[in-house]
Order: sequence, then structure tokens, then C-alpha cells
Amino acid sequence: MRRVMTSFQHFITATVSAIILSLAAVVAHGGETSSSHIPGIQEKRIMGWVEYIYIGDSQTKLKAKLDTGAKTSSIHARNIEHFQKNGQPWVRFDLSRKSRKAYIDKYGHAHPHKPAISLTLERPLVRTTKIKSHKSQSMLRPVITLPVYLGGRQYEPEFTLTDRHKFIYPVLLGRRFLKNVAVVDASKTFITHDTPSRGAAKSGKIATTKSPQPEKQRP
Repeated sequence: MRRVMTSFQHFITATVSAIILSLAAVVAHGGETSSSHIPGIQEKRIMGWVEYIYIGDSQTKLKAKLDTGAKTSSIHARNIEHFQKNGQPWVRFDLSRKSRKAYIDKYGHAHPHKPAISLTLERPLVRTTKIKSHKSQSMLRPVITLPVYLGGRQYEPEFTLTDRHKFIYPVLLGRRFLKNVAVVDASKTFITHDTPSRGAAKSGKIATTKSPQPEKQRP
């Protein structure tokens, strides 16, 4: 009987010791079940739900909403024109950043509004897709690829061209793009601050034409 009790006590002691060692190991590693142990997440960056992107080598900065609830990405486009280039379908469109209601220039002069930066872009047509909204009929929209910088890295995601003037953000990045790029922190915005160097995106062969800006007033 004593031998049985002794063996049982040894078993309990060994079990408790193993549990204590396991807990000590967890504490030593900060109790982490961190993203570093999730396969494939090391390559992704943590980003806020709103970030700035730069369009090609134009240095044009736009606010983008990172929306994991949307499948595809879209970008604000107006005056969309289809044309042929070297026998291939292309698209020409205007991309503009929303103007502010008022601003004061560097000389201290007040102006009723700040002119929006506008670009005319030309890109090969990838395909057309059918978009259906809640209150209107389905519409065919062109899809293009566009070189952009996000967090100092260059990507070339697919964008659906659509008029987003009723939305707060001119660019929406959907999960088809985000799934291999970012982990979205819904509590933060603008946490990536890297900017592209001038001319770094020329390999993207993006044709841009910047709209003329008004002359600056001098005192």
C-alpha cells in the first residue's frame, strides 16, 4: 500500500512540475501567441484602416480606406474614355483629390478653396466587371492595374474605376489585395509614413499629366 501511495505521490509531483515548467516557459516568452507564430504573417505589415497611398511616380498622395469587408479595390475616376493603343484596349481617366473648403497660402492670403490636384492617367484595360449597388441597376466598370506606393513599398493592384465623389475616401483597398500585404488595425489610422523616392515607380509605365496649377500670389 505504501509503495502505491509513493508511486502516486511521485506521479503527482512530476505532473505539477511539468505544469510549472510549461507556465514558466510561457511567461519567459511574454505569454505570447503572437503574430510571429502564425504562418505567413511575418511578411505582412500592420496598417491602420486609413492610410496614404502614392500614385506611381507622380508624388500624388491620396487617402485610402483599407476595407476587409470589400472584396475588390476601387479608385475615384471621372471622364473615363476607352481607346485603342497599339491594337490593345486602353482607358483614359481623370483622378483628382478633393479640394478643401478654404485655405491660407504661405503669404498669409486667404482663398475660398484650394485647387485639387488632378491627374489624367492612361492604363491598359484588364477587363470589365459588373458592379451592382443597393439602389441602382448593375453597371459595367473598367478594371485596370495601377502602380502605387503604400508604406514605402510598391504594389500594382487591380482597381475598378468608379465615381467615388460621394464617399469620404477616393481609394478603397479590398481584401483581394490586402490578404497578402497587410494586417489591418481597426483602432488606428496613418501609421505607415514611408514615402517613395521621386521616379522610383517609372518601371510601372504609368502615363500621367498633371493639371496646371494657378500662379502663386506675391505680397
